[in-house]
Amino acid sequence: VPLTPNVDLSHYTDLRLEVEPVSISDDDVNTRIEQEREKQATWEPVERAVSMEDMIALTVEGKVDQKTILKEDNIPYVLEKDSARPLPGFAENLVGLVSGKSGEFSISIPDDHPDTSIAGQAANFSVSVEDIKEKKLPELDDEFAKSVGNDHPDLNTLKESIQSELTIEAEQRNTNSHRESVIDKLIDSTSVELPSVTIEQEISYMEAERNVFLQRMNIRVDDYMQSMGKTVDEARSEMREDALKRLKRSFLISKIGELENITVSEEELEKRVDVLKTSRGNQKIDIDSVRQSLLTEKTVDRLAEIAKDQENSENVDVVEEYSSQSSSEATQGDDDANNAN
Repeated sequence: VPLTPNVDLSHYTDLRLEVEPVSISDDDVNTRIEQEREKQATWEPVERAVSMEDMIALTVEGKVDQKTILKEDNIPYVLEKDSARPLPGFAENLVGLVSGKSGEFSISIPDDHPDTSIAGQAANFSVSVEDIKEKKLPELDDEFAKSVGNDHPDLNTLKESIQSELTIEAEQRNTNSHRESVIDKLIDSTSVELPSVTIEQEISYMEAERNVFLQRMNIRVDDYMQSMGKTVDEARSEMREDALKRLKRSFLISKIGELENITVSEEELEKRVDVLKTSRGNQKIDIDSVRQSLLTEKTVDRLAEIAKDQENSENVDVVEEYSSQSSSEATQGDDDANNAN
């Protein structure tokens, strides 16, 4: 039977970590507005040579020596600067071509190209272009603001709305980042003595998770190991650090939940289950897992509050009592295990 981990949690109420302040600039707002304009962009025919960011109808044949590596007829192609599709420099070589005319050029294929049979060699392309179109963005005016939706009567109202949306998004990101940082700080600052059998069980569980994922991808474990250049034992050894972190995280959150007397009410559970039913349809829901998930969330929320020092801790005596008790129980467990042996 695995022994109770020995841990000193007397310091967790002293954790301090501030949430990063949110600052939304005019550039942030303008970037989001440009994204909205891109969504409404149209492509209009032009009578000129091809320019970067145009969309063209492209016929192309590419060869390395006598091997054909690319052959397409009249496909839509958007020229994007520094694009690697189909090769770095391809789009740049199309600039200046005119509709109805053909062109030829060569490109050196990168040495690290996935197809090792052509990597490092020269690719020769023959191309012809039809239907040159350029992207037209809507004018940045009140009419555009109205088209975005959500009752924006003018451009200023749209900007104010986007400012609010970006602020909410940034605050949520910062909150999530703060929560994870608090947990990491707790893990790094707390010594937890875990039984070796518990660690090995967690590694086995992680292996099983990986193997299920590989099976879904139709990849054999042996092939995966070969591609990683590792043996099964080497991969298992490398999992140890992640297994330790997962176990410490789970154990510390569980114990702090107990110290903080955190519980999940039936009303909270029902609300979460209702949300899951809406998103999962007829998929079976494990009530115990949902309850545990909520308990973890509430405990991490409490840790985040402590780290922000929003209220004074009221559990110092309880923590010290638990810490002493935990050490005593672990020592007793060691004695019992030795006597059993």
